[in-house]
Formats: sequence, structure tokens, C-alpha cells
Amino acid sequence: MRGFVIKTSRQQIIRFNYYAEAAPVTVAAFAKILPFARLLFHARISGQETWTDNAHGLDIIQENASVFYRTR
Repeated sequence: MRGFVIKTSRQQIIRFNYYAEAAPVTVAAFAKILPFARLLFHARISGQETWTDNAHGLDIIQENASVFYRTR
């Protein structure tokens, strides 16, 4: 499994790559629900991220996660 693509309303192609070695359970679960259609938002402030408010639920372990927080 290499990844998937999204085509925007302006016909732009965005390519996503799977990180199968770092997160095999997540990759398999996500690939299983493809194809799907959702409105995605690009997080311009926080980095390279897309977000949706009505995503499919994936009842899987949290793999290769990063959590950042600010201390005072």
C-alpha cells in the first residue's frame, strides 16, 4: 500500500503517503474504509494537517503519535 489521493473542488491533486512500517494497524484500518467522501480542512497554522468534523471512527491503538504541549 503506497497511499491515496484527494482531488479538490478546483481539480488539484493532493497525494498522501502511508507510513506502513511506523503505523501498520492505522494504515490497514484507514485503507479498509477507502474510498470515502468528506469535506477536509487544511490546518494552516499547526502544520501539514487535514481535519474533518465527521470522520469515520477507527477503533484501533494509537500508533506513532506525537503530542505537543506548552509549559510555562
